[in-house]
Amino acid sequence: MSDLSEIRAAIEGAKTSGLPVVATMTFDVNGHTMMGVSPEQAVEALQGWGAAAVGGNCGNGPGEILEVIEKKAAGQEVARPKAAAGKVTDLMEALRASIEATKKERAATAEVEKRRARRAAV
Repeated sequence: MSDLSEIRAAIEGAKTSGLPVVATMTFDVNGHTMMGVSPEQAVEALQGWGAAAVGGNCGNGPGEILEVIEKKAAGQEVARPKAAAGKVTDLMEALRASIEATKKERAATAEVEKRRARRAAV
């Protein structure tokens, strides 16, 4: 989920079960949801609405999720990155291992954007 009103409704509905609620939001490469919610805003809101654990899901892979979790650093946290090929036996190891790949991908994307800007300026 990317919108606070949407996840609030989900938390309120899930709380009626009497079980602990785990709530996650999807963050993009800029560290916010597509609705502009920061990890810090998400933690404050989700915990305020009664989520027992909060975190990030999907996005663009494990490296991105780890960065979001490191920003939050509050309470019980959950990471559920986009599914990857193969079996992951140690989630934190997989998350850390993907950070370099994520950085390389971002650098490559930045280079493509620079080239497009140069072509547009001509």
